[in-house]
Amino acid sequence: MGNGIDVQRFNPDVLSLEELACKRLEVGLPHTARVVGFVGRLVREKGLLELFKAARIVRERVPEVRFLIIGPVDKEKPDALTPDTAEQYGIADICHFLGMRQDMPELYALMDVFVLPSHREGFPRAPMEASAMKVPCVVTNIRGGREAVEHGRNGLLVPLGDIQALADAIVELVTDREKAQRMGEEGRRMALERFDERLVF
Repeated sequence: MGNGIDVQRFNPDVLSLEELACKRLEVGLPHTARVVGFVGRLVREKGLLELFKAARIVRERVPEVRFLIIGPVDKEKPDALTPDTAEQYGIADICHFLGMRQDMPELYALMDVFVLPSHREGFPRAPMEASAMKVPCVVTNIRGGREAVEHGRNGLLVPLGDIQALADAIVELVTDREKAQRMGEEGRRMALERFDERLVF
């Protein structure tokens, strides 16, 4: 396995409602927003263009949705993307680009669902961190994605490049709160069982 996370740091129970309300204000999220999060380098390989296309479909069905995009612009890469890309897809008004951040537990705690529509992965840390924070995940059904997410347990797997399936999965988890909560609880259990870096070491 060879990859793990600090499940003490990524623990939703240590964050207060006041802290989260302040963080929500700081990030500029409306009180009623349903929040979809992405964490990773801003490159095509991470599936951001698929996410932007899916975001247009999601907004039609969940008008109060907002997307938190967390990670650096990777200028060295030929497939680098910038926040301007969201404007080309007509979704800039519902996207919050936060760049690199050190306050990841708080930011995961604001998310209703975490999404990583990556084209290829080793063993991605972000879905493990999201799971530890009780956030259900939507990831592509690829090696690495399947290691971090069990379909129907701590999230949903979608076919690579399938925009409609990606949008449907996001809508399902932001609208079915009971299912999302159940998957979030399972995610925390999975993180404690499999992703705890102390066990991995």
